[in-house]
Amino acid sequence: NLSPQTILAKLEEWNCYFQVHLPDRSRSFGRPQFYTGGEETLQEHVPYILKEGCEMPDISGNAKMLFISATPKQVSKSAYGYLVSTEDIDPYELLNLIQRIFDFYDQWEDLLNQCLEEEISLQTLLDESVEIFGNPLTISTADFFMVGHSSIMKERENLRELLDPNNLFEYCTAFKQDEEYNKARTYHGAFFYPEYITGYRNLCINLFDHGIYAYRIVIPEVCSSFQPGMTGLLEYMAGYLKKILGHPYMTGEGEARSLQTVLIEALGKTQNPEQLGQRLALYGWAQDHQYVCLVFQTALLDQQNLTVSFICRHIESLLSHACAFPYQEDILVFVNLTRFGGTVEDVYRKLLLFFRDSFLKAGISRTFTGFRE
Repeated sequence: NLSPQTILAKLEEWNCYFQVHLPDRSRSFGRPQFYTGGEETLQEHVPYILKEGCEMPDISGNAKMLFISATPKQVSKSAYGYLVSTEDIDPYELLNLIQRIFDFYDQWEDLLNQCLEEEISLQTLLDESVEIFGNPLTISTADFFMVGHSSIMKERENLRELLDPNNLFEYCTAFKQDEEYNKARTYHGAFFYPEYITGYRNLCINLFDHGIYAYRIVIPEVCSSFQPGMTGLLEYMAGYLKKILGHPYMTGEGEARSLQTVLIEALGKTQNPEQLGQRLALYGWAQDHQYVCLVFQTALLDQQNLTVSFICRHIESLLSHACAFPYQEDILVFVNLTRFGGTVEDVYRKLLLFFRDSFLKAGISRTFTGFRE
């Protein structure tokens, strides 16, 4: 579904302008249909295009409809939303134009799904999304490490300064001292960060890992002005990127300090127990909490058309306060029983149907306290 603001912005790119009345700007709509009048049942998520000579129906008590008129006319303000063309346009041509807009965003949604299924790279997605937002995109971790950016930032000389290490260091230093920036680390949903540090506005959204601020998607307003409806598009994209950034799990120096990264590093090498405890405590995993570990063997996944990514996401959706990730040739799942609020038997019950349907072999540890051993 698309917001009326997104549809309008695209129509204006094609020099089609409308008088606008939108009482509820938070709603989005599917593909349009013609309104022919009569006693037909209207669907709230469908925008209706009025044919020539067809008047808007008298449904002033319903604020959830959207009507689009191809003919200029005076319309009294109503509870429902409407877009009225400022000049005559053939209604069939208008329908085709709006269908083209939906086709455009459908292709982008296909790219999001392809990236989620690892059929295309994150880099490809960031490059193709430039056309959606009219500006390049960057993804950074909470500690300012840049995970990815649109290739156009290197290709265009006037955009290369956005990647200049000296500029980035200067911005990071200023951000750390900026009250507005630090407050924005807690924001959910898309927001605009003002230009007083970088010289340009940024459209941003935070991604959280187990409740902890982990990534930020940033779109600098350096190529074209932000159009209405872009906040909704970014929020939609963020839902995909949160999953994409978790699979494959990133480890290594300078990369995201996510919960699974901390656990993987703890398994792979000897760590100072006090330091490990401090890092786990950031996610609410305390040293005096009770834990249990599960191991899933992945040898049969190919035969069952399952993927490691799917297993990890699915287990975390079944078990609250669990962290699942690939390790060597298996999948490990750590469950914080204290925060989960149940016993090992409760964990079994949550996974019972999944065990039955997946036919995967799994082992489970004894209950243990903290991660000192």
